[in-house]
Amino acid sequence: MKRHLTQKVIEQLLPPAKRCWYTDDATRGLTLAHTPNGIKTFYAVRKHRGKVKRHYLGRFPELSLADAKVKASKIAL
Repeated sequence: MKRHLTQKVIEQLLPPAKRCWYTDDATRGLTLAHTPNGIKTFYAVRKHRGKVKRHYLGRFPELSLADAKVKASKIAL
């Protein structure tokens, strides 16, 4: 699901019934995985030779959204 990820939006997400993936529409490749037990994890996602590669960036809130955007933009290049 594409949406504009902000600190407030991420903090207010309720735990889903099954794992959800949120893609930031402002930063290319930045994705947030949200699990039913409430864990929120940042990934940088890109396609390489027809396959989707997912790079672990860190968990929220230990890794801030600003830091995740910087890391994702470096990997997406």
